[in-house]
Parts: sequence; C-alpha cells; structure tokens
Amino acid sequence: MRVALIAAVVIAAGAIIALALHGSRPDELICPAGLRSDPQRAARLVELLESVPRGRDLVQDAPGPLHICFAEANTGVVRSDGVFVMDASGDEGAEAARLGHLLLHLIDGAPLSEPLDPARACAVLVAEAMVAEAQAHTLELRLRRDLQVTGHLLDPALEATFWGVPEAQQVGVIHDALVQEGGGAGAPDLQRAYTIRCRALRSLGAGGG
Repeated sequence: MRVALIAAVVIAAGAIIALALHGSRPDELICPAGLRSDPQRAARLVELLESVPRGRDLVQDAPGPLHICFAEANTGVVRSDGVFVMDASGDEGAEAARLGHLLLHLIDGAPLSEPLDPARACAVLVAEAMVAEAQAHTLELRLRRDLQVTGHLLDPALEATFWGVPEAQQVGVIHDALVQEGGGAGAPDLQRAYTIRCRALRSLGAGGG
C-alpha cells in the first residue's frame, strides 16, 4: 500500500492538467495504450461519488468531464492527458472515494504543479503539498465512511486516532502523520516523494530554478 501510494503521488503531482469547461459526467473515450475502457464501471464510480453530499459537490465543481480508464497497476492517478487511471477490479466504493481525492487535487490545483516558482524554496513548496495531501486524504477517509467502505486506507491505529478527534482536528492528525520522517504512524512517505520530485524538477530547470 505504502509503495503504491508513493508511486501514485509522484505520478499524479505532475500529471493533473486543466480540462475544458463542460459537463462532468464520465466521457466515453478510446483509452490510451495499456489502459482499458469500461464505461459502465466509470459511470458507477461517478454515481457512487454523487450519491453522498460531499462527493456530489466535488463532481459539480469538477473543471471538466471525467475521463476514466482502468488498469491493474499504477492506479489512482491522473495522467498528463487528463485521464483518471483507476483500479480495474478494486472495490467500487473505495475507488469512488479515491476518485474524490483526485478530484479535490484537480479542483484545488495539483500539489507541486509545474512550472515551479523559482523564487520559492522546495521546503516551502513541499510543505504546501503536505497540507494539500492531508486535506485530500481526510476527504478520502470521510468519503469511504460515507460510502460504507470496509477495510482501511491507512494504518488502523492512525485511522482510529483520526476518527477519535473532532472533525476540525482530523486534517491535523493526517498532516502530523504525513510529515513524520518515513511516513510515520502508518502514513505513506509522501513528504520524501514530493521532496525528490521538487529537486528533480529544479535540476531539469522546471520553473526556472
């Protein structure tokens, strides 16, 4: 789980792009090589997300149509061509919640988006990315509960702590876990992943610095 999430964030952070403004229903499209089209499953994921108030708000706020394709690996990301790559066989409730996580990034702007501001240090950019990830993980956990998903997204002890505090403190619980060295308390090591990505973009000259 941890390796998959780290890989997903490195891909997703640089992949989300703006889409043309029109309806947000899943488009039927020819999926890129290596991905599978399944319009029925795509529609079910969106319908599940829309079946709960916070998910419905996300879909309504989406800046464009939801281009959803499926794969067996490297899922839970948005490609640079705007295609959401979701798990072809995973639990639909869990996948709908993950779709909500990705939509929040799309709506708010992907963490560590290119081009990077050359005047801002990687430490600052990564810190902002961790806040965005804490918010997105919090949303995903809430959506999983709304959709009655069984099983855990993160370590059970971390989730127990999350649900044991007032809602206003939940983002802080996830943020504190995410910023621990090594992704403490069962959280993925996203801070390291974002730091590596920022340094790589700097070395390539992205953002002019």
